[in-house]
Amino acid sequence: MTDQRDHFVVSAVDWQSIVDALHEGVTVLDTRGRIMACNYAAATMIGRSRSELIGLTPFDLDLATVDEDGVPLPVEDHPSAVAGRSGNPVREQVIGISDAHGQRRWLSVSATPMGQVARPAAVVLTFHDVSARRDYEAELRHLAEVDDLTGLPNRRAFLHALADHLASRRREDARGALLVLDLDRFKELNDTLGHVIGDRLLVNAARAMEDRLRSSDVVGRLAGDEFA
Repeated sequence: MTDQRDHFVVSAVDWQSIVDALHEGVTVLDTRGRIMACNYAAATMIGRSRSELIGLTPFDLDLATVDEDGVPLPVEDHPSAVAGRSGNPVREQVIGISDAHGQRRWLSVSATPMGQVARPAAVVLTFHDVSARRDYEAELRHLAEVDDLTGLPNRRAFLHALADHLASRRREDARGALLVLDLDRFKELNDTLGHVIGDRLLVNAARAMEDRLRSSDVVGRLAGDEFA
């Protein structure tokens, strides 16, 4: 008994229907970096219609692309450029783009070179939106480093800034100053007028110190009525 296998040919229409069903953005670039095809998710994330994207390079779209730290991303460092130049895939590189409405959107991008057999297709980009995850991580960092009451760096963040400052001073053979201070009779005020008034005083004291800082200075709340 012979083993029979069915062979299926996927037409261009079938391919578009399949990729349009994906939640992940898919974009195919040719050897000149121009968009040959893309799915609905890709067009939605970029904020352009599919007809507006075809024939353009990602750099023609003026997306104000930045790296994960928010620094403008050079053309040669874009995942598609790196993959096309090196012949090696790039996996899950986080970049930021500005969509058609000027909103910052963060994408995790993978770029896969297709090789000679796929010409004129050269690189396939796949990407998904990680903006919500980045916002959540930023909120966690904020909670870990900022004093809830005054909005100043907390003890942990201040000590980290101090360590960075000391390291840079040593490299530059320069001097600096550290001031540690507290509010006189603060406990007495808290005990007589209440914690609401005490909290208001701490906030006003924090604002007064911030107003007197130079751009190179850092002030933080260490604990209670202690600042540095």
